[in-house]
Amino acid sequence: MIMYKAEMKGIPVITTTEAYNSRTYHICNCGGERETQGMFLCPHRGQYNAELNCVINIGKKVERRLGYMPFHGAEVGQPLAVPSGAEAPSVRAG
Repeated sequence: MIMYKAEMKGIPVITTTEAYNSRTYHICNCGGERETQGMFLCPHRGQYNAELNCVINIGKKVERRLGYMPFHGAEVGQPLAVPSGAEAPSVRAG
């Protein structure tokens, strides 16, 4: 459903799989593991929200594929809370 709406507005659609994107930490790229369904554990930096980590890794994959990160018209919301010891993701405007 979202693909045809994006195409009607002239917005390119890039698809990718979410599989295996939560195995590395988005900041240091080291391997980690999910302590629980919602918590990723980096051996160097501690805990981080697993879903947010996965989404940031997917964003990085799209950025590498395109050579840039398209932000024109994008809406970015900040996470409600960042686990203690973790860094909040930076938001870049393009």
